[in-house]
Amino acid sequence: MKQSQATLAAEMTPEEHELLLGLLRSEPFEERYLEIGTAAGGTLCRMLACLPPGRGFVVVDRMRYFDGQREAFASNLAQAGLDEGRVELRVATSVAAWKVATQRGERFDFMLIDAGHKLLDVTRDLRWTRLLRPGGIVCLHDYDDRWSHRGVRVAVDRFTQRYPEYERIGRAGTLVALRKRQAPSTPEIGARDIGHALALWLPLRVQRTAGKWSKRMRRRQAAGSTKA
Repeated sequence: MKQSQATLAAEMTPEEHELLLGLLRSEPFEERYLEIGTAAGGTLCRMLACLPPGRGFVVVDRMRYFDGQREAFASNLAQAGLDEGRVELRVATSVAAWKVATQRGERFDFMLIDAGHKLLDVTRDLRWTRLLRPGGIVCLHDYDDRWSHRGVRVAVDRFTQRYPEYERIGRAGTLVALRKRQAPSTPEIGARDIGHALALWLPLRVQRTAGKWSKRMRRRQAAGSTKA
């Protein structure tokens, strides 16, 4: 069972929340906010609570992270005393929702990306930054060196190298924040980026599998030592 499913709590540390909420409080954003991947909505509740009552979030999630996710999400908002009208939930894949948002010409001032950890998934999620206004901020969670998060790390590092218009403005734990100083000369995440992600799929899959087996072996060794 996922931790967020059992407790409805956010999947970020207090340190990460401090950075995230500090950015939301200090930036003079007046437009729309976006969250990709919400789990039980624990972090979303924290973000909504620190914003003026009239502002809300567009939330993109397939609602398949765990059984009963949508009900848990609604329950979390209700328990926090937050108006569901401040949340536009789009139950769809990131790719499908991005296409619709692009066709509508939508724009956002703030984005939190905290969905899949595979390189191709994160790369596709970063395509949403095309809809981020200059001066806006995008935050990504689970940016670290753990094998299970390697796709996030590789995607973000390549993104900032390919698009120097994005400046790293903060990091806490595994949360990294980037500011879009200006629009890049070429739109964010093109065919080259997708091709790069596809080319690295197998090496990263091998790494991930090796990491899982190594973790299992350590657990078995630890269990054997305890029994002895």
